Amino acid sequence: MKIEYPAFLESINASSLHVLSDENKHKLFDIHHHEAFNLDASVFRSYEEGRHLYIVHSGEFSLVLKNGVSKFMKRGAIFGEVATLEQLPRLGTVISQSEQSSLITFSHADLAASGLLPEQKQPNLLQVLFSNTVSYLHELLDTSIETLLKQGE
Repeated sequence: MKIEYPAFLESINASSLHVLSDENKHKLFDIHHHEAFNLDASVFRSYEEGRHLYIVHSGEFSLVLKNGVSKFMKRGAIFGEVATLEQLPRLGTVISQSEQSSLITFSHADLAASGLLPEQKQPNLLQVLFSNTVSYLHELLDTSIETLLKQGE
């Protein structure tokens, strides 16, 4: 299912992707999907294969990392990018915390085909997503990025 462009753009602009060009926002719109979730529904679990990245469109979700650290995510939050972009297992579990919540989703295959990933010489999206990941890992964990890399996170 798709959502209308103005609603899509509101969620994109609430996220760290607001820095993308209008052209790249349109590319994302063309490949997006919209998924609805009920309270306590699982989006994905630790160690599952990552094929999609997500932006919270409505409601609230919780991310619980393998080490037990939790983060609550609201509209504009991006998650799932590490596993999706690197084709790695998920680093945590995401559960809906709202009666009605929804996500904008993008598959790795669609992102690659759209020309938005580095293999296609478009590193802008990747830079924004990794910046997002580094900020929430640093926020959640009382450790340095160097230590995280050594631990394989």
